Amino acid sequence: MAKPKESTPLFQEPEFDEKEFLLIERDRAIGIIVIFAIGAISGVLAGYLELLGYWPLSVLIMLAILVLLTRILKGLRIKVSTRASHRIINYGMYIFTWLLFWIILLNPPVNVVSSPQIHTFQVDQNGTWANLTTTSTGDYSGLVGSNQYSIHLTYRYAFTTGTLYYKQGGSDHTVSYSGGSHGYLNFTLQSSYGDAYNFYLNWNSTASSNPHPLEFTMVVG
Repeated sequence: MAKPKESTPLFQEPEFDEKEFLLIERDRAIGIIVIFAIGAISGVLAGYLELLGYWPLSVLIMLAILVLLTRILKGLRIKVSTRASHRIINYGMYIFTWLLFWIILLNPPVNVVSSPQIHTFQVDQNGTWANLTTTSTGDYSGLVGSNQYSIHLTYRYAFTTGTLYYKQGGSDHTVSYSGGSHGYLNFTLQSSYGDAYNFYLNWNSTASSNPHPLEFTMVVG
């Protein structure tokens, strides 16, 4: 009786090489750490450039690094996986890290990009404080004469120093003020009927320097 022929298996599982597997995982871990560092540095740089007004440059730098990411890793002698899924993970890791540090740099407490807001604006009328009315354009309507004014500010990060001034006749006029508790600014202004004062408060917060002044207009009379 003839012996049955031995069948050849359709698939033969390769032997598992533990050493090679650990080396590949080590290289992937090193690559992820380097990608995180590159994303963090470029994200901080992008945020700084945006604060300077060069946001298109920050985006171009991010895209350039994204396109050249594989070459950068190879230039640093880091083995890059040839699997498409691993490369997609690398690109996603870079974009996520860049976005994370870009957001951190542009927001409190690292950076404050919004000025304080006026809660109430009052004037001293014979020893009694009264709120100023607002005009149809949203400006504040003041009183004629030498009056004591008080601005009640609301803010999340208290300002530490600032310069209060107004523009009139093409010149800047500094106004001395005292800062009370609970965000008050008190100052005295000698005004004339019909004058309009465009006030500016340049300030520094406890978080960072703020390039955006608080602006408001007071029309007298």
